[in-house]
Amino acid sequence: MPSVTETWFVRKLLNETIRKLLCEKNSPSERIHLNNCSALTVREREVLTLVCQGMKNKETAEKLFLSEATVRHHLTSIFEKLKVRSRLELVVHAFTEKIIEIPAEDFEFSNELE
Repeated sequence: MPSVTETWFVRKLLNETIRKLLCEKNSPSERIHLNNCSALTVREREVLTLVCQGMKNKETAEKLFLSEATVRHHLTSIFEKLKVRSRLELVVHAFTEKIIEIPAEDFEFSNELE
C-alpha cells in the first residue's frame, strides 16, 4: 500500500500527459524555466534520473544505497532548485528542458486519441 507521500500514475495517462505538455507551445511567462540546473549536485542528478525512470523513493534509495529520508531530502532540494512543486511537474520539466533524455521505447505515443 502506498505511503501518504507517494503518488501512483497509470503509465498510459502519464505518457499522454507528458506528450501533451511537450507538444504545447506556452508563452515564456507561463513556461517553467530552468534556472539552476547546473546547481544540482551529482547525487541530485542521479536521484532525478531515477525518478524520471519511474522509480519510487524506496527503489531509488536501494539503487543508490541511501535511506528513503535522504532521497526525500534530495527531492526537496531538487524541487526548490528547479522551481517545481510535484514529481509529475519535475519529470515533465526534466524532459522539456532536456535535463533527462526521453527514452523512446518507454514513451511510444499512440495517435488514437488525436
